[in-house]
Amino acid sequence: MHVPARDRREPGNLVAVPDDGQADSEPTEEEKQYVEGFVRRFRRAQSLLGGGKDAEAETLLRELLEEEPEAAAVHHALGTLLRFRGRAREAGESLVRAAELAPEDGVIRRDTGMHLLEHGDAAAAEPHLRVSRELLEGDIEALTSHGAALRLLGRQGAAVATYREAMRLLPESVDARVGLAACLVRSDPA
Repeated sequence: MHVPARDRREPGNLVAVPDDGQADSEPTEEEKQYVEGFVRRFRRAQSLLGGGKDAEAETLLRELLEEEPEAAAVHHALGTLLRFRGRAREAGESLVRAAELAPEDGVIRRDTGMHLLEHGDAAAAEPHLRVSRELLEGDIEALTSHGAALRLLGRQGAAVATYREAMRLLPESVDARVGLAACLVRSDPA
């Protein structure tokens, strides 16, 4: 199965650089080479994903995580791959770990929330989606997914406002229209 390449931005924290107490010092040549090699291998994994070579990409991503277990971007890439391959439990673990490591990354928070929502955990999804909405201003997926979580949690008024905001930004959004209709039908006493 081919994983869609929706987000081509450079992830911010591929390699955790240890703090040796010399924060102002320049990295050594060896450290620079290690980081460059790690980034090159991460890009290779992304290329494999883009080419539909999921098994090879998964192997490479797991190798990278063995080296750098706190690389949020790698956890996110692996979680996304596993999500599209139908391995929900593993995907959830990897995505949640990515969100823990990079709480200010809106894409990671959105994707984690969407995964949790898709697998029936609106309560766990809502905080991720709320934060992603704030970080990814104008992101329709973040808005409509947050609206869905709010609706499932019984917060109809907030869900309606969220769907309306999505429709204001993208009037042709089917997800926003369907979500808004679901809220209005549910709240209609007739």
